[in-house]
Amino acid sequence: SGAIPTEAIQVLFPRDGDTFRYEDVGKTVSVRWTGPEDAHYTLEYRVGEGNYHLTGAMQVRGNAPQYGPFTDEMWNMLALYNPFAFRVLVDGKPELNSPWVQFTVVPTADARPPTRWTLLKIAAQFWWGEAALLFGGIGKGILDLLRWMGSIALIDIVSAALIIAIAIGVVRAPLARLGPARIKRWGIVALWVGLIFATLSILPSVWRALWVHTQGRIDYIGTLVTASALLGMAAFLVISCRRIWPFLGLIALSCVYGWLLINLSTSPAERLHLIEYGLLGFLIFRALLLDVSASRAYILAWIITTLIGLGDEGVQWILPTRVFEWADVALNAASSGLGWLGVALLRKGRS
Repeated sequence: SGAIPTEAIQVLFPRDGDTFRYEDVGKTVSVRWTGPEDAHYTLEYRVGEGNYHLTGAMQVRGNAPQYGPFTDEMWNMLALYNPFAFRVLVDGKPELNSPWVQFTVVPTADARPPTRWTLLKIAAQFWWGEAALLFGGIGKGILDLLRWMGSIALIDIVSAALIIAIAIGVVRAPLARLGPARIKRWGIVALWVGLIFATLSILPSVWRALWVHTQGRIDYIGTLVTASALLGMAAFLVISCRRIWPFLGLIALSCVYGWLLINLSTSPAERLHLIEYGLLGFLIFRALLLDVSASRAYILAWIITTLIGLGDEGVQWILPTRVFEWADVALNAASSGLGWLGVALLRKGRS
């Protein structure tokens, strides 16, 4: 919650038409503008031409961001995206936006066309840095959680343990009649549902904290987990399946997931629903298999998961920090259905 700009933004550096030379600018790209130092801004950019043309925007805190230092190879890669143009936006106050400013990055004297190995090395360095920010930030979040847990009074921990012990004692005898397999599978379902509902009130705060720790990279965790799950499914089919149609089904399923991930770019946290309710659908399906046929288990798992998703949104309607949305109910149902299709593909690929 930084300060809010009250006057029109003016870019102080660079000037419109400036050139950035590698050694002269300290191997970095720095920009600076007027306005409060701790305010939040949006940096809108238009860079490159033809195949190198990119447009977009990114969130910035402070009025003097600096990018780099870059290696000479990376600097010469930046030069491929000339010219660079940007302006500073103040959210909700378009009258305060700065004019567009354009500058050019000058290649180093010994610049050569990048080789395939150079491109691969630069890409590896970039993704290594992104991964370090993401997982390092998650690690910081876990440390925050451990510090918070360490601040809980011992009497509260003992009281909670006693309540859990009493609850287990009360339900132990009736549950024993269900058998160990049902207890195990439905117990996992109950734990996952409990985790979903227990985090509803704190998830916005947790997400904001992780956004700060990871410098915004947490927005990609839903995409990363979904892509990893699809790759895992593909590997399973390669190992166990000798028919073509499960692979075609997986390609179609991946396209649907890709479309959803792209359309959820304005609400990155919602991407987690794809895994959250897809996994829930699988866990319920697995528990139902103990008592019903696979065809019935698919349908019942989707219905139960959809109802739980509706309850999820119902709780958010009650909570002051959350908002009920029918679109999220539909997303929960779709996530369960997509998980259902994924399980069906894997089962058919194995049979």
